Amino acid sequence: MMQTSETTITKRGTNRAFWLCQALGWSIYTITLSLMYIGYSDPKDSFADVLIRDCSGVLFAAVLGMFLTQGWRVFLRKRGWIRQGGLANFAKITVGLAVLALFECSLVFVFYLAVRPMKPGDLQEWLQRGLPGTVLGWMAIYLVWTVLYGSVVTRRYAVNVEIEKLKLELHVKDVELRALQAQVNPHFFFNSLNSIRALLYQDAQAASDVIDRLAGMMRYTLQSGRSDTVPLAEEMEAVRNYLAIEKIRFEERMQLTESIEPGLEGMAFPPMALQTLVENAVKYGVERSVAPCEVRISVKRQGEQMQLMVSNQGHLVESHGGSTKVGVQNTSKRLALLFGAQAAIDLFERDGWVNARLTLPCRSVTA
Repeated sequence: MMQTSETTITKRGTNRAFWLCQALGWSIYTITLSLMYIGYSDPKDSFADVLIRDCSGVLFAAVLGMFLTQGWRVFLRKRGWIRQGGLANFAKITVGLAVLALFECSLVFVFYLAVRPMKPGDLQEWLQRGLPGTVLGWMAIYLVWTVLYGSVVTRRYAVNVEIEKLKLELHVKDVELRALQAQVNPHFFFNSLNSIRALLYQDAQAASDVIDRLAGMMRYTLQSGRSDTVPLAEEMEAVRNYLAIEKIRFEERMQLTESIEPGLEGMAFPPMALQTLVENAVKYGVERSVAPCEVRISVKRQGEQMQLMVSNQGHLVESHGGSTKVGVQNTSKRLALLFGAQAAIDLFERDGWVNARLTLPCRSVTA
């Protein structure tokens, strides 16, 4: 239902833009030719005569051209000649332009005869000398119109193909990421169970708290795939549960710092995006360090954008499985589809810290 609604809105916007361009183009044609008729008219003719005889004909030709090009547009869309291309379709378009030009000239000629009757001799001379040039002139006008329209259609088609390609790539990356999570999550899950088992003999209440956090985290993981975005507060809650469980395993080796600017809790955020970055920070920072390693999470507003940074002490190295790279690339694709050019993600090392920086527009989930 949502996709159908978006398609309808897109079509309405396209039709509105088409008719605006039509009105603008044919208005320029009408004004230009009318001024030429007025400027080069016979001094003996009154201004009223020029308006009735010549300018009214120009207006009639423009209105007729507007509706003929609309019909030509519908015809081209049904036949698909522009999108298919090829010499044969080019020949068909040329024939179509000739038919349009002849039809336009015929109706405009009848209109001119109605407002300004011609003598038989003048009529015959115009048919022999003026008609071929007029037909070629209208063919040129319709050719320019068709070239402009074809350029727009071809460009829009290319953009749609690129969007579909991006969606397909995102789907493939999602499958890759889920496969990686299927390998990583059981490892984390069994580590958590071992921590809970150890706590049962030491502190039953602490073990119960860890079970609650593990259940909350797993519940969020299962439910997060149903929405494109979630409030930042929900993502942060899942990350806190994850870090609290990992804190039991690493104890003093993992040190956490969190800084979130007030007012950003309700901003739209891609589910599991922060979770992926934090998991990478723990796996390639804390896990590989024998000394205490700090993990920092900071979220702040910068104008109309929200910047999130996940940092860990260490060095940026390529992992053998490439899971960090795949996770960042997948997140980048998701951001492009959800927020367009307003969102970005980058990974860099500075002064002994590995930083994953995520930039998003400040947009409420309910917006």
